[in-house]
Amino acid sequence: MPTFDRIDGTFVATCTFEERFIFRRQGWEWNAKRKRWVTADVENARALDVYAVGQAREHLDAVEKVREHAVAASWAEDTAFLPPCPDGLNYLDFQRAGIEFAIQRRRTLIADPPGLGKTVQAIGVSNVERPRKVLIVVPASLKINWQREWWRWDVHDMTVDIAASKTRTRSEKGRVVERWTEYRWPDTNVVIINYDMLDKFDDQIKETAWDLLICDEAHLLKTATTIRTKCVFGGRLKQIKKNGKVTRRAKTFAPIRAKRSLFLTGTPILSQPSELWTLVHACDRNGLGTDWDEYVNRYCDAYPSDFGLDVSGSSNMDELNRLLRERFMVRRDKKAVLKDLPDKLREMILLPQDKLEKPIKKERTRVEQAMRDFEELLGISGDVPEFRFITMIDELSERIGAALDDQDGEEPDWDKAVKSLSEPDQILFTEIAEAREEVALAKVGMVVDHVMKLREAGEPVILFAHHKSVVEALVERLKALGQAVGMVTGKVPVNKRQGIVDSFQNGEIDIIIGNTLAMGVGFTLTRARHVVFAELDWVPALIEQAEDRAWRHGQVNAVLIQHLVVDGSIEARMAESLLAKMGVIFEALDAKLAA
Repeated sequence: MPTFDRIDGTFVATCTFEERFIFRRQGWEWNAKRKRWVTADVENARALDVYAVGQAREHLDAVEKVREHAVAASWAEDTAFLPPCPDGLNYLDFQRAGIEFAIQRRRTLIADPPGLGKTVQAIGVSNVERPRKVLIVVPASLKINWQREWWRWDVHDMTVDIAASKTRTRSEKGRVVERWTEYRWPDTNVVIINYDMLDKFDDQIKETAWDLLICDEAHLLKTATTIRTKCVFGGRLKQIKKNGKVTRRAKTFAPIRAKRSLFLTGTPILSQPSELWTLVHACDRNGLGTDWDEYVNRYCDAYPSDFGLDVSGSSNMDELNRLLRERFMVRRDKKAVLKDLPDKLREMILLPQDKLEKPIKKERTRVEQAMRDFEELLGISGDVPEFRFITMIDELSERIGAALDDQDGEEPDWDKAVKSLSEPDQILFTEIAEAREEVALAKVGMVVDHVMKLREAGEPVILFAHHKSVVEALVERLKALGQAVGMVTGKVPVNKRQGIVDSFQNGEIDIIIGNTLAMGVGFTLTRARHVVFAELDWVPALIEQAEDRAWRHGQVNAVLIQHLVVDGSIEARMAESLLAKMGVIFEALDAKLAA
């Protein structure tokens, strides 16, 4: 039987010629001087720990204890650690544990589910470390909220302000003759900036050595090619030409220099493990994030396809979960740490077809015809499954998601993303999207009836829809019935959204309506215990994130999530695929590890 010991910091194997492949396959190297297979990599040795003896055995046992402690800390619900806290406020027990986890690492992914106070934990790290310069990068809609929370939780009286821009004009004789933008960079201890303005202030950001970098909603950094990701992590932006003209010049960005970095997101994986790569690489560059090919082959079930390497799958999720927690991720079970938090219940309400037979039939006919046209364009023939469009919708949602990720705006442009698809995909996606929108508009009356029943019972309501046309139709119908309604969509300026949310929380309005992109992130809407989805979104994690606007700390009632789908519609079929994706996310991030 082969063995290996540890000599002068190196693992050294003793084996026969025939047994050499055991070590070679695991990445050990042949040392001609020692005439032995050797490795300095603990992971290579750990994989073969059954053969460890002597000092190697003792070292690996000690490493295992450290790793078990790290995994336990990533789940920790309590700790004896007491970070500084403002008078009159107290961290929750698990928040203290999260702060303790983060201060022991240079780079940490705080991935607690929405509603567990990631903002408070990040400020708690600052309270412990007492940094002089802090940079906070957030979506535009959350800048004011972060400033409020910093004022509330900071114990060091640090100055804080928001990087801003303002459009100026000069007029002559009542006519605008000049228009320009002025940028203001704060001279404060803490600077808050939104992702879309990183490149505008790149010089100011890069000339500062930050003590603490905080990136909120860090899943916005999942696509390596976007400007915002390159502004944070560094990299070269390629030149873009359109119609022979340069629309974007090539530029190289340096990474943000920071002694400590915190990445905050309740949804680090929106649909598949490959989306974690940029954060894995940033947080564990010499470990789990060393090699892209190794990562996707091991955890994304990668395989070559007609479109290149397909990395949309998942594999070895238990192992990925363990390694994330060992190295840099803290993520607790929401129900376990908020023991007093009421249940979150989901129900799918099937709306009857009797009033929607025509739009449902039209939807099915239109999508089936689009599938036939699509298959003809690609030269596909022969028998295909009856519900083949469900598989195609799933594939299209992944492609459109990737196209959205490639954009640099915090709120993606759907039309631009669709135009980036191949011509057959564009045609098919547009047909399916328009068919779904027609059904959604047709059921607006039924959704309004459902919401009005809740209002008659005195319930405030959070209402989500995917299409802006559906949001606007719902607002119009509910206002016509005398309801006080607030709307949060991409059309609403980001500096006005928090005010609308405050009006809902304060009871000035009783119904708040928005889409998952504009209203599903960062806001607290705990006044309501009813969250109604008039439409199913394309991305499962966005749905769950939107649900948790109500199911979070401060909620005193059980939260009921209701998805209104028409029986027999495409949307009803889509639900099965989305729930399956939610299962993959759970396995990678939340599944309890076996002892």
